[in-house]
This record gives sequence, structure tokens and C-alpha cells, in this order.
Amino acid sequence: MSSAVAAALGTFTVSSTAGEAAAFCAATGLDCVGDVLPLTFPMRWLVGADVRAALLDAVADPDVVLVHESQIFDYSHRLRSGDSYALSLSTRRESAPERLLVDGVIRDASGLELARLETILRLIKAPA
Repeated sequence: MSSAVAAALGTFTVSSTAGEAAAFCAATGLDCVGDVLPLTFPMRWLVGADVRAALLDAVADPDVVLVHESQIFDYSHRLRSGDSYALSLSTRRESAPERLLVDGVIRDASGLELARLETILRLIKAPA
């Protein structure tokens, strides 16, 4: 069952260097093409210190581990290394099983929407 109300998590400034993109491609077996970021690269931004801290605050349980379950990306424009973006995130809770649904919008400096994402994180109690 999903909670009806989404809670704003915040807007985060995100970017990537060409080296970070190349390391991501090497680690995932993807081919990098110029300065275009791989389609799944925004997942890296969700584990950045600021975003991760906000996600953990949203869960509000120090004994819960966030486990990646799935992701969906919908692009209207390509993302490029070297550019900065505004990543606006909101969350919704589900139970049975316990999940945190993370919805995001990526915008450029002018405010143009470039992509949307949805990530589902399972909330697993850490063993005692």
C-alpha cells in the first residue's frame, strides 16, 4: 500500500566529471560516448553524501538499510558530463513490503526539465 502524500526531499545540485563518467562506464561495462552521461548515471547522484543523508532522514530509522530494488528513467534531453543540474526529489512510503519510492526531476540551469526518474528502495531491518 502506498502513502497518498509525497514528501519533498529537497533540490540538490549535481554534476559529473568526464573521469567519473568513464569510471562508471568501466564499472558497468558500458561504452562512453563523448561527454554524454550513461542513461543510468543519475543513480550515482542518489548515493552522494547530501542525497543519501536526506534519504536516511526520510526513513528515520537507524536500523534500516536501503536496498536498491528498481529504477526507471524517462529522458527528454541528454545529460552531459561537466554540466550542473538541479535534482529535485520527493519520497513516498509503501508497506508490505516496506519501501521508499523516490521520484526525481532533473533540470538544467535555465529550469528546463531534462529527465524524470523513479527509484524504489526496499527498507530492510539490519540484523541485531
